[in-house]
Amino acid sequence: MQVKVPCAEPHGRFTLLMERFVIDVLQACQAVKGACTLVGISWDQAWHVLERAVARGLARKQATAIARIGVDEKAFRKGHRYLTIVNDVDRGTVEFVA
Repeated sequence: MQVKVPCAEPHGRFTLLMERFVIDVLQACQAVKGACTLVGISWDQAWHVLERAVARGLARKQATAIARIGVDEKAFRKGHRYLTIVNDVDRGTVEFVA
């Protein structure tokens, strides 16, 4: 049985306040593994918190024309696994992640 509470998303494992804390630690550490050790959660849990935060941000974002974009690829996990990030160079915002 699950109880619906206003301070958490449906099917979420953490409250919004805890997710905010995890995001703050992720930004400060700049490494998922280090943040997980500090907060005491798994890599998968941290990644899901990050995905939900990005989804909330994208839902609030308004479409605007972009003059200059930047494309960066970040390696994650062992092997040839990459994450592509497209950002607005002038505003310093992330526009797309794949």
